[in-house]
Amino acid sequence: MKSTKPLDERVAEKQARLEEMLKKARQYEAQLKQLEARQKDEERKRRTHRLIEIGAAIESITEAPIEGESLSRLIKYLQKLEEKDNHFTKYIGVYQETEQDPSIQDNYHIGTEI
Repeated sequence: MKSTKPLDERVAEKQARLEEMLKKARQYEAQLKQLEARQKDEERKRRTHRLIEIGAAIESITEAPIEGESLSRLIKYLQKLEEKDNHFTKYIGVYQETEQDPSIQDNYHIGTEI
């Protein structure tokens, strides 16, 4: 079916439609950027919270703040555990599994000294 509108009017309509679609595309891009920024912010907050919990857990054991040279020694100690057959990572991984299924604890002696 042929259009009865003049060609220049059809071109103008298509141009207006294109501009409208481009405007919507820019809006979607802006919304996507906002969502990505919010997601990044939430991930940063979760990481910060996790790091605070780790520090608090360590300080609860030592009953003293870990600062300066003490922090360096702790990092070196944990690195040595890692070098020794990924001992620290394996222990943490098993511990995380046991939080979901406590029956695993008996197999790995969770809570005993290393």
